[in-house]
Amino acid sequence: MKKYFLAILTLLAVGTAYGISATDFIPPVDYQMYLAGNVGEYRSNHFHSGIDIKTEGVTGKPIYSVADGYISRIAVSPTGYGYCLYVNHPNGTTSVYGHLERFNDRIEEYVVDQQYKRKSFNVDLYLSRWQIPVEQGEIIAYSGNSGSSAGPHLHFEIRDQTTQDPLNFLALGYMDGIEDSMAPRFLKLYVYNFTEVDGHLVIADRTVYDVESLSAGYRVTSGPVKTGNIYAFAVEVTDRKRGSDNTLGIYSLEQKIDGRRNFGFTIDKFSFSETRYANDYVDYGPNRTTRNEIIKCFVSPNNKLSIYKNVADRGILRGEGAKEVEITITDDAGCASTLRFTTESGAEEPLSAVSENAQFVRWDRDFNYDLNNLKVYIPAGMMYISNYMEFAEESGPKNSLSPMYTVGDPDKLTPLHAAMTLTIKTDSIPAGLSGKLCAATLAPNGSFVYEGGTERGYSVVISTRTFGKYFITYDTIPPKIVPEFTNGADLSGSSKLSLKITDDLSGIKEYSATIDGEWALFEYDKKSNRITHYFRNRRYGRGGSHTLSVTVTDNKGNRTTENYKFTY
Repeated sequence: MKKYFLAILTLLAVGTAYGISATDFIPPVDYQMYLAGNVGEYRSNHFHSGIDIKTEGVTGKPIYSVADGYISRIAVSPTGYGYCLYVNHPNGTTSVYGHLERFNDRIEEYVVDQQYKRKSFNVDLYLSRWQIPVEQGEIIAYSGNSGSSAGPHLHFEIRDQTTQDPLNFLALGYMDGIEDSMAPRFLKLYVYNFTEVDGHLVIADRTVYDVESLSAGYRVTSGPVKTGNIYAFAVEVTDRKRGSDNTLGIYSLEQKIDGRRNFGFTIDKFSFSETRYANDYVDYGPNRTTRNEIIKCFVSPNNKLSIYKNVADRGILRGEGAKEVEITITDDAGCASTLRFTTESGAEEPLSAVSENAQFVRWDRDFNYDLNNLKVYIPAGMMYISNYMEFAEESGPKNSLSPMYTVGDPDKLTPLHAAMTLTIKTDSIPAGLSGKLCAATLAPNGSFVYEGGTERGYSVVISTRTFGKYFITYDTIPPKIVPEFTNGADLSGSSKLSLKITDDLSGIKEYSATIDGEWALFEYDKKSNRITHYFRNRRYGRGGSHTLSVTVTDNKGNRTTENYKFTY
């Protein structure tokens, strides 16, 4: 109880330092908030920058401005936040509302005008403080499932207005309305033993220990914990809030060795420019197989996250002898749990057997490697820690124009911070395929996964952040357009008309539509492969027959155009 009280005092003190309190904001919804995600939760390749508020599995719920201000930005896209609003507030913050279904009438009228003016569904609009002012409690939009949303919900953020850094506003005490008295839980302890190669630490092995909860905290079920001579830890953790089964992220972690802190972090805020380093905040490979978070209690040499505080020797431990370890995790409501265990160390662990096809890749040096018709270039700083990577050649699958090359980590369990460059050469290009070549990898079911690339002579050059197995193939098949209405149908009683647009490999690059020869606004929902025209946004008269023409182009220039008639 004492630890919980001190954590709350710390959170309130941090919130006060920003000059903002919970009285500045009201919730963005008018019902009890239950969360499907929180600030700082690890998502694929990034930290989650807001909270995901459940909307009872439906769309269309009113969304309210949390404070007085003005609409500073409006973004509409088939990916990302979909329909999204940004509101600037006098206290120096910006609130963000994502995955919306639609805006209020005043905002929607402005957006539709801009979409027709620019002849684009995708828009990213920046507004002055005088254009669309809003008041606290005003309905500014309605909840939805747009963009890269996996289900109906509201994504909500509060950012620093100057830097646009997302703030952990629940932990900072900026908003009331979310109940939480459940402490985060420990699920497993991971022990990493390191060895040195060419002056660089390399993970030699990983051991997993089960943990159990006791009245005084958590302990390892089969202690003491055995380590090598150079080692570090990670913990698999989970957190939940009342009314939700969704796994959430933790707010802070502190590790003490023999009573002295040697590692810790606090996620009060972060920058979008550094968020991809979150791939090294967790143990990237094993983390992909669990819905929880496997959080590393050490910092790799190329991890530049600013969340880490008072870290000694990057959290890496050296030397023999038993140590008393205490790891405490705290959530954004101040609830805390502690894991305690004793180590028993020994000699340095030898590196596991290295494949004959492996090459040692240093994180701090450019890496260049040639393998027959494959060239690999990994710039310095793309890996978080040095490691052995595999490079091998095998026969390509049917319809490939090159061998298939293993590049780095064939199981894609090692992250890259930014792109490497692969150049794959083919010995010949069959007639009619020039300009249609691309790189691909194999999906588990044997289908091809498009990886892009630029055709240069007999080579395809790929810029990619993903290790795997690559080969050259081609795409000559144009996209498909399938209307979800009967050609010539009377749609005068409908609110919309929709068509499905799909492509077999390279994916949709662009689409356009005209009605009676004039550009028409069609919303693109990438999740459902559907484009939709809402009659409320029409710019043509009602009554009589209309001609619709739709053109869809894929990423290799293959194009399809279809024409339809309808009455409205």
